[in-house]
Amino acid sequence: MPRWVVFDAYLKLAVVNSVEPHYYKPQHGDVVIDTMTCVRPVSDPDLQAERDSAREMYRRCMEEAVDFIHRAKKVHDEMEACYIPNMNFQDIEARRQKVLARILELAEEVNGQQG
Repeated sequence: MPRWVVFDAYLKLAVVNSVEPHYYKPQHGDVVIDTMTCVRPVSDPDLQAERDSAREMYRRCMEEAVDFIHRAKKVHDEMEACYIPNMNFQDIEARRQKVLARILELAEEVNGQQG
């Protein structure tokens, strides 16, 4: 089953498909309409098996993706532990301000030449 959200800020309306792994817990004041009451359940055993297989593959892929993210975060934290203590954030900010000032200066020159 597809996972989707439709949001319209003007109408203050959201339509959410709350299916694993994107469960939505309704909040106070939410109006919930169970659209599954409008859908015929899958009764063909072959289709059910295919759907279940697809869901299981999706679940495994999500678990693997989350594991990769955790591993990447661990390596990132290890790398940060090496370089953060040696960084001079004041000098970095001063350089950033200098570069920004130069960019704005060049933009003014270009705008002056075009005008």
